[in-house]
Amino acid sequence: MKVLCCQLQIENVTTRDAMEHHQTRIEELVRQAAAREAFDLVLLPELSAIDYSLPAFENLAELANPHDGWLTERMGQLARDVNAYVCFGGPLIDDSKHSIAQWVVDRNGHLIGHYKKVHLAQFGASAEKPYFVGGDHILVFDVDDFRFGVVICYDMRFGQYISKIVDEHQIHIMLHPVAFSQDGSFASWRSFVCTRALENNIYWLSLNRAGEGWGHSVFCPPWFESESEVVSLGEAEELYRVELDHEKLRYAKETYPIGYDRLSDYTRLKTYVMDNDHRKKSLR
Repeated sequence: MKVLCCQLQIENVTTRDAMEHHQTRIEELVRQAAAREAFDLVLLPELSAIDYSLPAFENLAELANPHDGWLTERMGQLARDVNAYVCFGGPLIDDSKHSIAQWVVDRNGHLIGHYKKVHLAQFGASAEKPYFVGGDHILVFDVDDFRFGVVICYDMRFGQYISKIVDEHQIHIMLHPVAFSQDGSFASWRSFVCTRALENNIYWLSLNRAGEGWGHSVFCPPWFESESEVVSLGEAEELYRVELDHEKLRYAKETYPIGYDRLSDYTRLKTYVMDNDHRKKSLR
């Protein structure tokens, strides 16, 4: 299974005209990549169709796409042309409300689902809550014999949420499109990626946009015994292929069975607290 990760330069995409021009450029890049080597799925970053900026957010009335709008149609045609699934990002308009969404179209260009970012970020360089509403569902889909989950950027920080998706749906890889600027939360991003991959024995693909102050996308295997096994990109625009292997998933689960050994209910454990005289008090 091969995935094309598109760490894209996205600048000054704050109007519909700029958005359409940007979309044409994306399609050309992906088609050129397909002409060099086949792949099974294309991943684009969070809000890959527009700027992550206040001017873009202030213009959502012009930029937002419905479920089956022109952006979905264009990506469907791209999927047919390159014979691959495409997971792409943009602002979604639904019931007069805007969401940060990722759509997935299959090789035939059919829309198979969308995911709306559940946890909205409002700190550092993030400014989402005044403009977007959080999502209310999980998206899981299969490509051949691999099962994919989708979460967006800040969703990664909530370990119980990730474990719920993995445990209930037995995914093999988490697609994690992000718009991670190099603010105060940037330094911990890679650590969270590796932790989520290892504690759940899954592949984790965290894809950022390119450019100064962005970049550094991360691809982590379900287990690694050398830092070199974790792929990190630079800041430049890059289309990078990663390969998924069921044998690596099997090795991780059998050799380091964290997921299997995790208890389903920790509330049944007794709790003890030692007082100042070192006497044990049972709290349960």
